[in-house]
This record gives sequence, structure tokens and C-alpha cells, in this order.
Amino acid sequence: MTEEQKLRIERNKQDAINRRMDKKKLEENENLEMVIQGVLNELVSRCEQLVELDIRSRARCEKCGSSKIEKDYLDAFGVKACKSCIYNNSEYSLLPKSDLAKKYLLGERHIKDLKFMKKSNPKKIGWNPMKLYLEKQVSELARTVWGNQEKLEKELSSRKQRKFQSELLKTSDALKRSISQSENILQSATTADTKRARKANRLKEMISIVRGDNVK
Repeated sequence: MTEEQKLRIERNKQDAINRRMDKKKLEENENLEMVIQGVLNELVSRCEQLVELDIRSRARCEKCGSSKIEKDYLDAFGVKACKSCIYNNSEYSLLPKSDLAKKYLLGERHIKDLKFMKKSNPKKIGWNPMKLYLEKQVSELARTVWGNQEKLEKELSSRKQRKFQSELLKTSDALKRSISQSENILQSATTADTKRARKANRLKEMISIVRGDNVK
């Protein structure tokens, strides 16, 4: 083996060693970055928790100033209210989605960004949880959609009137059909009675002839 070949082999060995060392350093750096990122995430999470606790500790009921804020209302709606004020003020009532359409004429396109609270479905265990909306926020949204309470009530009245007229028309049509069916049944019964009467009269005539009642 020549000196040149020996040098080439030696250089290849050294290159391989260098590559392994570089790869090891890279892995160590990546692991170090992961550790650092994990520590940073943990610090951020703890800071957020501390900030939230601080906000909660300084939060006061928007109605009475009580420090006993209901966590569910704050988390779901961002509303600062105590249990007493929630119980005594209708604006903190919770509404199911169906009431939003009936009472405020709000459809899916209106409430897509509206905050809600999830509760277990009382109708059946295992069903999807109910979405409950805050009366205060719903009424504010309705005023934005309809302009004011007067316009909303006018539209509600108009829809109720149209629904009443529609139901009245359906009832009238059903009554007409019922009367027509009753008349047909009565006509059929009358016709049948007439036929039976004719048969009875012919039978009486035949019996009279057999007896000789008509012979003079």
C-alpha cells in the first residue's frame, strides 16, 4: 500500500469520526432546544395561571360588587356576576337554542359567534350536551339584528299572525273535508235506506197477493 493510499484512508477515517461527532452535537443541540422549549412552555403556562388567578381575585360582581364571582359565568360568557345577582336578575337567565329562534327570531347565522355554556342534556343521558345562552347577550344581539325592541315585537306579532292565518286555513280545509265526507256518508246511508224500503214494500205486496188480500 502506497503512502498516498494510507493518507487517503486516514483522511476518510477522520472524516467519518468528524461526521459522527457533528451528528452527536446536532442531536444534543436538538435535545437541548426541546428541553428549553419545554421549560419555556411551562413558565408561560404558570404565568397565565397566575394572571388568571390574579384577575379572579380582583374581579367584582358588576351588579353589587361582591367578590364571590360565579366561575361558570366568567369562563363561559366573560361576565362577572355573583350567585345572588344571577338568581335575582332575569338578564342572567340561561336560554336553550330553541328559545333564541322563538323569542328573539335569531337563526344560526346570527348566533354563530355568540358565547354559550354547555350543560348535560336532561332529556336523555348520552345525548349531546345542551348549549345555553345568556339572556343579556342574546337580547343585545337581537337589538343589533332588529334595530330595537319595538321592531322585534312587530316582527314577532306579524309572524304569529301569519302562523295563525295559516293554521286557521288548514283547520277550515280540514273541516270542509270532514263535512263533505259526512255528507257523502249520510247520502249513502239515505240511498241504502231508500233501497231497503222499496224492497220491503215489494215484499209486502207479494205477501198480500199470496194471501189474496187484493182479490175481490
